[in-house]
Amino acid sequence: MYIILAKRLLVEKPLSFAWVDDMRRITRLDNQAKRMVGWRVQYWVAGQEVRQFFSDAKFGGKDEAYKAAEACASSHIHDHDEINNLFKKIRLRKNTKFGLSGVTRVERRDGSSPFWVAYWTEQGRKKSKKFSVWRHGEFDAMSMAISIRLEHVKQETEKLAELLARHKKLT
Repeated sequence: MYIILAKRLLVEKPLSFAWVDDMRRITRLDNQAKRMVGWRVQYWVAGQEVRQFFSDAKFGGKDEAYKAAEACASSHIHDHDEINNLFKKIRLRKNTKFGLSGVTRVERRDGSSPFWVAYWTEQGRKKSKKFSVWRHGEFDAMSMAISIRLEHVKQETEKLAELLARHKKLT
């Protein structure tokens, strides 16, 4: 049996780990058979998993290892969250017809002309621009919506590249 620490509650379970903090980044591992006794920090940044283990033996005890793991997990947490949010905004997706988020084709039920719409965020406010298929034609309306979206996402792409470069230096 292994003892699991979960929010100051001791429970005996036949598992070798449990989540400890609310962010679900720090895990306690008590597996004597594999000599894995310590804390593991695990999180995702831009689709890549990052793991680091803090051994009780290496850091001189359980509490010291937890303090080191907590320092690792909390360092640059703002950057990690910002990277993940930007990555979600601009990555190509499978759940859209065109792969690009923020661009869609709208057809109204009343039979009026369909249009293409580009969506983006500017200084915390949601913005959009419509391009009529009737006025511009299907291909041109779609192209205009995509170009407007890419133009407004360019700053976010540059910021993501900067944050990822800083993150790679730290890991």
